[in-house]
Amino acid sequence: MQMGTELLYRIEKYFEINKKEILEKCYLILFGIFFVDAFLHTTMFPLKDHSQFHIMLRIVMLVFIFAKIAISQIYRVSEVFVISIVMLSFFVAYARRSRYEILLTFVLLLIGAQGLSFRKIVQVYFGLGAILMVLMIVAAETGLIENLIYHQEGRRARIAFGSVYPTDFSAHVFYLCLAWTYIRKERLRIRELIIFFICGSAIYVFCDARMNTVMIILLTLMLLYQKIQRHREIKKGKTRRRSRLIQGLMVGAVPLCAGLITLLTLSYREDSEFWKIVNWLTSSRLLLGKKGITEYGFSWFGQYIPMIGFGGSTETRANYFFLDSSYISILLCMGTVVFCVICFLSVKISYRALKEEDFVFLTILFCMALQCTVEHHMLEIAYNPFLLSAFAKSMQNSDGIILKKEKANE
Repeated sequence: MQMGTELLYRIEKYFEINKKEILEKCYLILFGIFFVDAFLHTTMFPLKDHSQFHIMLRIVMLVFIFAKIAISQIYRVSEVFVISIVMLSFFVAYARRSRYEILLTFVLLLIGAQGLSFRKIVQVYFGLGAILMVLMIVAAETGLIENLIYHQEGRRARIAFGSVYPTDFSAHVFYLCLAWTYIRKERLRIRELIIFFICGSAIYVFCDARMNTVMIILLTLMLLYQKIQRHREIKKGKTRRRSRLIQGLMVGAVPLCAGLITLLTLSYREDSEFWKIVNWLTSSRLLLGKKGITEYGFSWFGQYIPMIGFGGSTETRANYFFLDSSYISILLCMGTVVFCVICFLSVKISYRALKEEDFVFLTILFCMALQCTVEHHMLEIAYNPFLLSAFAKSMQNSDGIILKKEKANE
């Protein structure tokens, strides 16, 4: 009896000392399970109905959140207020109107990340994502799963490499590039940027995914420019003054991009040659977005909108209707309230990165904002983990001190 009591005491003492690390590991395991499940649903691997598994997984995450609140730390009033508003907005949007499960998954992962290391989250994301990408490509090339090849008029053959659609495959490549950039930050070498450029060129040749090609190349050029500027600053021994206008645009990238695509969509007219050209440049995003606005309209907490895309099959679908823009999709499907919350969280993350002089992360967020203008992956954990940093531990807290020491030594 005494041995049992002593063992229990030791376990309790160990947990009390290491509770932060234990909670972090528990979250990373849960995040990894969520991510793997979400990633597999973007591939051609045959999956059974996992609805019960998804329910249980969300319940476990909810229990984790309550346990974490109870035993980890005392939250500030401002933190409790923001978390409560975010949770309430997403839960109401799900329960009352839209029933999009992505709302529950995203908000639970977001709240669960409170105070934990975002760097470790991205490391788990990249490690699992890279493994799954390799498995998916190998399975597609060896015939274990179907490798969809799309032949569309006026375009080269588009290969999906085991994904449900070529642009989904290219989006995985783009977000993995962003994740590797975040992990490496100022330690990125020229050879890594060359690999990024090769990845962007490859998805253009094999997937004809123009947007993600442009975004990967833009990311590469922005990182190269920053690397050259840092080298000049070190050589001259002084920091270059950065444009406040450019910094402001980068911090407000999400609401600015959202406002631009919404304005363009609302202004679109089918009888105008000018708007036909703009619509063609955006691959019919304006036409489909305007159709969605006309038929369903805006609402506070969204609505369920049935969509039919080309993914998962090479058969032509005459009744195709898909809201590709993340901003238009969130506005119409999940509501104005959720849309405003996402804009707030994005500005919050970008402003914090600017204050901490984490210009690499600010570049990542800027590229993410641009990509989401024409693609629908903003809230999908299979692609985009970066919004989780809204509540995760400050990026520079975990690795900024090391980077500053490296700069000082240089």
